[in-house]
Amino acid sequence: MNRLSPPSRFRQRGFYLPWVGGSAPAGDPDISFVVNLTHANSNSLNAFDTVIGPSFANAGPGASLDTSVKALGAASILIPGVGIVSLNPGTTYHVGTNDYCYDLFFYATTLSTQVLLDCRPASTAGAWPVVVIASGAVLVDVNGSTLYSGGSLSTGQWYFLRHCRVGTTAYLHLGAQGSPTASLIASATDANNYADSATVWLGVSAFSSFPLSSGNIDEFRFTNGSGRGGGSTVAIPTSEFVDF
Repeated sequence: MNRLSPPSRFRQRGFYLPWVGGSAPAGDPDISFVVNLTHANSNSLNAFDTVIGPSFANAGPGASLDTSVKALGAASILIPGVGIVSLNPGTTYHVGTNDYCYDLFFYATTLSTQVLLDCRPASTAGAWPVVVIASGAVLVDVNGSTLYSGGSLSTGQWYFLRHCRVGTTAYLHLGAQGSPTASLIASATDANNYADSATVWLGVSAFSSFPLSSGNIDEFRFTNGSGRGGGSTVAIPTSEFVDF
């Protein structure tokens, strides 16, 4: 397993205090490797709320908070086929050959081909993952080729998705919200060197090789330096990702 040293960043929640008079609640054992954690509960000055890392920016018309359809918390990000929600490139998103993990919830209003997550840095040929809905399934594309695909999606349903790499193996987990676990639906060898500093785009393709999403995205987490394990199943969160 390839683990990076914990990335340097500011924690917007401030200092950590010891728990007095009882045991501390369970935290995230990989929190030191989390470089972005976004709840999408509020936005200010066109930036969606983020508790670790820089905020996602609503760089185009249409993307907005949706309090009526959400996976966890108070709201989600509605991307009705026109919005652009992105993080600027930075070295904290530079994965190289190390372990990494993307977690998110998504809700699709159509199963036509559309992008959920685009991590390419500068060109349509950039060797970074692009996670899309295609033919009613989840597909992960790297450098113009399918890394793997699987699952059978329905509209009007929240799903938890995890795409991660541990060593040189990538794993794709998918499960409907309300189920206790997400199942391993695909795995593949992934020894790619994701060498460039990536821009992270939610619900939009940075380079127009895939259509925009039409639906909602909630609870996004990017872990750089830990793949959070493979395995046949992973637990589906029932509360917002913790930041400790």
